[in-house]
Amino acid sequence: MLDSLIFLNIIIPIFSCCISSFNRHGLRFDHVFIVSAAYIYFWIIPLTVYRFKLFTSLVREENFASSFSLENIILSEDDQLMYLTCILSIYLAFIIGEIISRQFKFKRYKLKYFTPRPFHLLLILYTFILIVLTFTTKEFYFKGYVREFFSLQGNVIALNLVLLLLMYLMFFNTNIHTKFTNIFKNWYFFVYLISTLLLVSLGNRTWFICGLLSFFILYTNYYKRISLLLTVLGFISLILVLGILPIVRTGDWNWLSTEIAVYLAFYDTFATHNSLKYFIINNDLQLLNIPSVLISKIFNIIPSTIMPSKEILYYAYEDVGANVISVQSASHTFALLMVHFGFMGTIILAFISPFLLNYLKHSIMLSAIYIFVVAHMAAPMFRDFDNFAVKILLQFSLIMPLIYLSICSIYGKLTSSRNV
Repeated sequence: MLDSLIFLNIIIPIFSCCISSFNRHGLRFDHVFIVSAAYIYFWIIPLTVYRFKLFTSLVREENFASSFSLENIILSEDDQLMYLTCILSIYLAFIIGEIISRQFKFKRYKLKYFTPRPFHLLLILYTFILIVLTFTTKEFYFKGYVREFFSLQGNVIALNLVLLLLMYLMFFNTNIHTKFTNIFKNWYFFVYLISTLLLVSLGNRTWFICGLLSFFILYTNYYKRISLLLTVLGFISLILVLGILPIVRTGDWNWLSTEIAVYLAFYDTFATHNSLKYFIINNDLQLLNIPSVLISKIFNIIPSTIMPSKEILYYAYEDVGANVISVQSASHTFALLMVHFGFMGTIILAFISPFLLNYLKHSIMLSAIYIFVVAHMAAPMFRDFDNFAVKILLQFSLIMPLIYLSICSIYGKLTSSRNV
């Protein structure tokens, strides 16, 4: 039974991608493909590898636990059956929501009054902030990952995300979106590229990969699909990049080998699997929960310079009776979803999410948000759900773009009335 469930949890997402994202013209990097790939990577691979004792020369369950000073938890077959049944139900709810949502005809809304001038002013502002931040902290760049400078890295990440969002908002709300290559032929991309290089120099790989992925999402959803061969080669390259970047940021080139690169590429998913096992044996599964902890973290939107002690307003997981641990600064998303929403709450969330995503995808005005969100569903959603929900979804994908678009619309209406 357990082996059959593992097989179903692998084959159903692959089959869904073949039906939804692939045809004779090639592959489309849409939300179904991204979620399915991340689902297998983060939620299925560790359990499958441990179950069938694959790659034992590289991956040992007890070694991952001991490296984080954790007890090595061996899940019983009943626990594994429960987990696999739950996640398969969640994924099927997502696919059913996708099938139904595709029956709707979404209108391609476009702003009636729009001028890009406020966007240009925002780009100048963020460029100025980037210059000031870079020169005041120049001694930290191009030295790889150093934990003591994580607060600096957080500022660079936030700025990089804003620039990525602004670039796509500008692209879709002007006529330059008629040609894909125009995304690279403007100052928005140039400033974003500089910000990305600085971020990579601090040893970050997650946000760099998400940004890179966004261009594939743009191209395959709005211009042309890519062949399956190129996709396979792309994923092999991605695995190698994910594996090589940690070596680059440590500077220890003696580690470099194909085996080590592959091991490091899958390191995060095996690390966070420890937090999943801990959650399963220390918590009871709830059907419905109120996301008190997640709601309290909305204060995270407020910059620390304005509210330096905002963390005291957060609810802790212990406050809601949950026992959750973090490994490598991340907790398994299944654990967090169960704490925040419960099993049925997560099912409902998975079902309705394709409706929202397809609405964004088919709206010219909001297509930028679709690309931005889907690109960050690849890793941040599965690796750090709380930060994804509050920062990526609420702040960067809802509040900021709607404010920016409203300013452009109001300004466009005012300038239009003056010219009449």
